[in-house]
Amino acid sequence: MAKQHPKQSFAKKTSFGLVFWLLFFIVVSFLFFYNRDNIRRTIEDSIALERPIIGEPSGSELILDEIQSEDIQQTAPVITVLPETSPQSTTPERVPETVPAPAPQALRDRAMYFMSVDRNGLIVRSRVNRSLPVTETPLAEVFNALLGGPSREEQQRGLISLIPEGTSIINMMVRGSTVYINFSEDFQFNIYGIEGYAGALRQVIWTATEFPNIDDVQILIEGRRLDFLGEGVWIGAPLNRENY
Repeated sequence: MAKQHPKQSFAKKTSFGLVFWLLFFIVVSFLFFYNRDNIRRTIEDSIALERPIIGEPSGSELILDEIQSEDIQQTAPVITVLPETSPQSTTPERVPETVPAPAPQALRDRAMYFMSVDRNGLIVRSRVNRSLPVTETPLAEVFNALLGGPSREEQQRGLISLIPEGTSIINMMVRGSTVYINFSEDFQFNIYGIEGYAGALRQVIWTATEFPNIDDVQILIEGRRLDFLGEGVWIGAPLNRENY
C-alpha cells in the first residue's frame, strides 16, 4: 500500500475545513433571513425598554403617581416648628431703673382782691386767697391770676372783677417801694364808668401792696404815664391804699 505524501494529507484537511465553514455560513444565513422579522422586533422591543418616556404619562402612570402622593401625605411625619429661644444667659437680668416721680410743686397762699356788691348796693372790695406755685416772680403770678378773674366758686359767692376784659400786663418793674405796672390799651376803657375805673384801680393797688416791700403803684398805659384815666380819674402819680 502506497504511503500518502504529507502535503497531500494537509491539502485534504484544508479542503474539508473550507467546505465545513462554507456550509455553516450558508445555514446561518438561511436561518437569519428566515427569522429576520422576529429578530428585528426583538431588537426594537429591547431599544424601547431602554428609551426614557417623553411626554405625558399614561393613565396607569397617573394612578400610580396619585397613590404614591397620597401615601406620602399619610405617612409623612408632622413636623412642629417651635420658636427659637435664646439660650439661658448666666448673666442676671438688668432691672430697669425706677425713675422717681417728680416732687409736687410747692404752693403758697397769695392774697388778691375782687369786687362785690353789698346789701346797700355799694361796690366793695373782697379779699380772697389762692394757692399759687412758688416761683421766682410771685408778683407776676398773682397778677396773672387776678386778670383771669374770679373762679367759679368765687363767682357763686358774688365776686366780680371790674378790670376791663382783654386787659393784659406788658411788663412790670419794682423801683424802691413802688411797682410800675404797664397795662395794655384796654385798661383805659371801662364800660362801668367812674365806679368801674375806681374799682379796677382798687383791685390793682390792694393786690400789689399785699407784698411787704411794695407801698404804692404807678399805672402806665402802653409804656406812657397818663394824668387821667377815663373821665377824670387821677393816675399821674404813684397811688396807695389811702387813695383807694
